[in-house]
Amino acid sequence: MVGRYDGHLRKLSEMVPKIRKSWKWLTTGGAGVLTLGFVVLDHVLAWGILSSLGQLAAKSIDLISANWAGSLVTVLFVLFAVLMSVLWRKFHFFASRVAFHFDDSFKKDLDKRWVYHGAWKLVNDGLSVTGSFNGGITRVGQLWTDYSFEFIAVMVQDPIGWIVRAQDLFNYYMIQLSCSSVRPHLRIGVASLPGDAWLVLDDKQHSVPLTLNEPVKVRTEVRGSEARVYVNDKEVYYSDKLFSMHFIPIEPGGNNELKVGPLQPNGVMVPAFTTGRVGFRMAGQEHGRILRCRVRPL
Repeated sequence: MVGRYDGHLRKLSEMVPKIRKSWKWLTTGGAGVLTLGFVVLDHVLAWGILSSLGQLAAKSIDLISANWAGSLVTVLFVLFAVLMSVLWRKFHFFASRVAFHFDDSFKKDLDKRWVYHGAWKLVNDGLSVTGSFNGGITRVGQLWTDYSFEFIAVMVQDPIGWIVRAQDLFNYYMIQLSCSSVRPHLRIGVASLPGDAWLVLDDKQHSVPLTLNEPVKVRTEVRGSEARVYVNDKEVYYSDKLFSMHFIPIEPGGNNELKVGPLQPNGVMVPAFTTGRVGFRMAGQEHGRILRCRVRPL
């Protein structure tokens, strides 16, 4: 036991000089830091920095106090705008699907579901349309976006025509089907365009055998800028740019045939319709009977 205590005492005696040296360094360093602190404080007081900082803080508090109401209004306005944006997106998403599953077998209530010009009338097997220059469209569907428009028709006198993405009876896309071709059109109500603004967007031949006075099944799919047309379940037309911005060059003189053309200094830009209703149009002697139709979202 005595030997063990002697060893501890020997180690403690060896550590004493080291502890004295460390304590001297600590006290010297602490004194130096304290002295430097007093010097800095003396200069701060001498230069008025502390006073300036105090004045700046006081002015900031006064400014915030004086303008807190305006700041609060600004914050509330921003929050309100964000909330309205979110609600509008939700509303548009919901409204675009309200009445989206549209069906009509043309048994009754034609005026309640359709707005039209010309000779529209209900017959024994559906709806008869002829002499309808402006056509007719559904009363619902202004916010319909991407959808499939299907109907069964009897072509009494070709061509028959149907409408997609209609804004009203003067702004819509109309597709004509004859026994030999598919011809998409755009009707646009722009005052700067001469005459009646009907634009032929395309003209494509098809090979589906069609006969007058025989039922034909038609399906049109509109998705983004794309359009697909099926006749008796066979695709007869496709375009990935039908629903896009078009340019109509207008030449001086006023006797122009309105056609889509390249960008020119003198012309009219026609924006695309990305939403809209459906309908039918058969003008003059064109005549068709629609047995039933429906709209489904894509």
